[in-house]
Amino acid sequence: MRDVLRRFRASQLSLTQALAELGLGRTRFDELYASYLAACAKRRAASWSPASSGGNHRASPPEPVLATLRKLLSAVPPCSYSLAASEVLRRHTFAIDRATVRRWALRQGLAARGPRKKARRPVRRWQVQQPS
Repeated sequence: MRDVLRRFRASQLSLTQALAELGLGRTRFDELYASYLAACAKRRAASWSPASSGGNHRASPPEPVLATLRKLLSAVPPCSYSLAASEVLRRHTFAIDRATVRRWALRQGLAARGPRKKARRPVRRWQVQQPS
């Protein structure tokens, strides 16, 4: 990793090449590069090592909660994400955010297709006997 950042700093690699070589996203690359530059400023580039990113520490919801979410979101018409979150809290005392329910539904293919389209109304036409 140090070598890639060193070559990127020396303009031997483009940003896309560095991202591809490291297999990172732009945000994480920028964090690492800023940390590397700070180490270079302190003349510690040779001993620099990246800090951990933190990662995903959230445990996945229990199976009864997921079963309830599947049931609520596959109903016709489907429940809203906020209603599904509040029902999970009421039924299972498991707090989950509406946005988390939405992301889960998108991954599972249970997301609502969007608002229904209203039927088009006919256009009213006005006629007068004598135009002014």
